[in-house]
Amino acid sequence: MTEVEIPLTEEEYSALNEQYPRDLQSARVGERATALAKIYFKRRSPGCSFRTPQRGADLKVEHNGETEQLEIKGTEAPDISWAKIKVSSTQSHELLSNGMPLYRIVSVYERHPRVFIMTCPEDFEMIPEPRWSVRARRKP
Repeated sequence: MTEVEIPLTEEEYSALNEQYPRDLQSARVGERATALAKIYFKRRSPGCSFRTPQRGADLKVEHNGETEQLEIKGTEAPDISWAKIKVSSTQSHELLSNGMPLYRIVSVYERHPRVFIMTCPEDFEMIPEPRWSVRARRKP
């Protein structure tokens, strides 16, 4: 597992706060985490570009002659918070099982978020959990 800090400039921090403000919608955390991953890649490979990923991935990055797809999981928490990481699709599960990296971005609303770059099975395993969806009952 690799851990990298992403210190944000004042401009980056302000832009993120404007575009992805802290609110009660967990979807905003994921969007902000994806934006942070893009900042990370732009710094690492200034000429990189982002493409539409295949189903099951969150981001596709082309850099240094290579293409990389990844799963991004963000959290406001200052640590990995393992119990809160959920893989919700069969496609994501398959890609992660076959080596796609998982980027866990913590402290997404702070000036110094961190990214933990992990792969399965070296850094984590996936445990199946039963889930049930709920829908309105149809009246006869």
